[in-house]
Amino acid sequence: MAEPVVQQTEAVTTAATSQSESSSKFIQTALRFAELSKLAYHDYPVVLERLPEYYHLQAEMEICDKHTDTQGFIASDSSSVVVAFRGTDAFIDILLGLKFVPVPIGPGLAYAHEGYVNAVNAVYTSTVEKLKPHLGQKQLFITGHSLGAALASLLAYRLSLDYPTCQPHLYAFGCP
Repeated sequence: MAEPVVQQTEAVTTAATSQSESSSKFIQTALRFAELSKLAYHDYPVVLERLPEYYHLQAEMEICDKHTDTQGFIASDSSSVVVAFRGTDAFIDILLGLKFVPVPIGPGLAYAHEGYVNAVNAVYTSTVEKLKPHLGQKQLFITGHSLGAALASLLAYRLSLDYPTCQPHLYAFGCP
């Protein structure tokens, strides 16, 4: 009877080690996207400088709408594309947060905060045009902090509706 116990112990140890390695990789990935969310708070010239140096990503596009103060960037490497949104950083962002009436976000019964929907809608077309060549070719990661997390969530939702094969990976930090 001792042999099956040893075999079971080895299997449990192997499973625990595998789970630990998987958890470690998830945490490293989450930290990377937290850092990219933080980078979105910087002016675009800083983003351009730091993306290749620290993250081995190439900048694809600055996301910027002055009316809604929506800001962020799109960057990529050979296997993935990242969309990162900046969070609350100015008084206009606070005003955006006060527009909290639920409005439709896409077809169906989905509703979201009016200010956030307006902000995503303001940059949706230009963002999608830049992402289209990557959709289905590379993994898509969308991230943001605070207000940026809300925008990231809504962009991921819209993309999953408009491009069902897209399957974005969402990393949202401090989402309202």
